[in-house]
Amino acid sequence: DKIIFIALDSKPDGYTNVIKSSNKTYKIVSTKISNSGLKLCRVVSIKSNGKFEVKTYCKAKGGVWK
Repeated sequence: DKIIFIALDSKPDGYTNVIKSSNKTYKIVSTKISNSGLKLCRVVSIKSNGKFEVKTYCKAKGGVWK
């Protein structure tokens, strides 16, 4: 989701918001940088209908979130 990618670029761990199009709540849980410093990964928890889905988004330096 584009709104999550924007938050991943600029918001700190612990940031919470709502995806308006789906009414799901997400929280940026943690951030890790690879040993080489070339890859950044962030863990996001997404809540929907009382269930949680955890996703990890990563990007290479200067790249896009995948």
